[in-house]
Amino acid sequence: MLFTAYGSDTFDNLWVTDGTSHGTHELTNIMGASTQPGGMLASGLVAYHGEALFSALDSTGQRGLWSTDGTAGGTHEITGISGASASGINPTDLTVVNGSVFFNGLDDSGHSGLWVTDGNSAGTHEITNIQALTAVGYTRNSSHRSLPRSRAILTVANMTFSGKTTTARSAFGTTARLRGRS
Repeated sequence: MLFTAYGSDTFDNLWVTDGTSHGTHELTNIMGASTQPGGMLASGLVAYHGEALFSALDSTGQRGLWSTDGTAGGTHEITGISGASASGINPTDLTVVNGSVFFNGLDDSGHSGLWVTDGNSAGTHEITNIQALTAVGYTRNSSHRSLPRSRAILTVANMTFSGKTTTARSAFGTTARLRGRS
């Protein structure tokens, strides 16, 4: 099991445990990880195909998308993502839906948008050509209100990409329909 916690150096980094004190330790010497005060500041851990994806700071202080198999040697930033912000993709709200991980991220113009990844750079891209994003049941003055792109992953209930509809529920119980390509 992976989790984040402060170590003896007061850095907030990744830890792994098998449920025993002997089997609990910090993952140290992660290549490319931040060594600045505060550490990697890993957040948003999600299990995905036997690994975990998460958001963390790299050695330059930029927040990126990372992957780990639970070992320091198997932990790395997913770099070279086409269309991502040069100052870090800054992934938030990582959510697994039907074998893909969706998240909010920054594009090369610095705009937040809905992204999807399969855990590698070639399979990570922003979902473009979203035609409509309207919350069902979220009304203001008796009319439907469009939600901002930056909150898409928190509110998605029905997503239609390439003719396939995927369903997910948010903590807020809202429903949204996205149309676009993946």
